Amino acid sequence: MKALLRFAMATACAANALAEDEKPALPIDKALAIAQKYLAAGGHAEGTAILSLAVERATFGSSKMNWFAKWTPTIVLPDGRKELGLEIHMDGTFARIVDKKARN
Repeated sequence: MKALLRFAMATACAANALAEDEKPALPIDKALAIAQKYLAAGGHAEGTAILSLAVERATFGSSKMNWFAKWTPTIVLPDGRKELGLEIHMDGTFARIVDKKARN
């Protein structure tokens, strides 16, 4: 049983390492433009900057990748939570990354 588990882990790690050479479907300049347009549309272009833009796998072993844009400083929302950035999907759609602080 342990040998089977080790084999499965080694296979998953090797597949993940091989997939790292893949090129993102959405080029970095388009991901950057999406993040900049989002900040401008929300009126945050002057006070908030893009701290980082990185491509990462959705989950370990997954072939699906997303761009992650991180803000500095974070955007404080009306309910007190903080928007940390955007998760930009390879089709150009995106989702906001917001902390999970309970609403008061």
